[in-house]
Amino acid sequence: MNGGSPILNYDIQYDDGLRGTYKSVITLSPIISITREIIRGRQYRLRYRALNFNGWGELSEIGYIKAATTSSIPPAPVFVTSTNAQITLLLLPPLDNGGVDISSYKLWVDTLQPIPSFRQVYQGSSLSVILDGTTAGLVVGEIYRFRVQAVNEFGDSDFSEILKASLGSVPNKPHTPYKIEDKSS
Repeated sequence: MNGGSPILNYDIQYDDGLRGTYKSVITLSPIISITREIIRGRQYRLRYRALNFNGWGELSEIGYIKAATTSSIPPAPVFVTSTNAQITLLLLPPLDNGGVDISSYKLWVDTLQPIPSFRQVYQGSSLSVILDGTTAGLVVGEIYRFRVQAVNEFGDSDFSEILKASLGSVPNKPHTPYKIEDKSS
């Protein structure tokens, strides 16, 4: 409410993110962006009040805003090893956590097909993921696409690039070569 007189100014006050003294920004609009001296990961206290012809109104209740966002896109999962029963992948953290700790990772998989149909097969905080083929619905010899998301308190990152891998072991060690006398010169 304007108190019966048009609003002339707003006093937006915010602290240093460490519960220190407030700084004021006097503006004609209650909608502003404060970007100077803001440090990612800190939680800032904010309050404001309005000025009309009769003077300043009371300060609002204190609001809290954390200077953070979702993380950047993590790298693609890394293939570690595979057997006929399980596949092991390494998840790498994103370069930028968005200003808050990563709480978990989501691993998605789909079969190599023209229309992607990814399904989530893991959510957890471990960077080393062992997927059981039966539980994850993976079939030996089928090629799969894997992608990952990093999760923090502000939500899920965009999807990583794709890793292609399959369930199954590497080929066995071949026999020692030998010379066939009647076929050599």
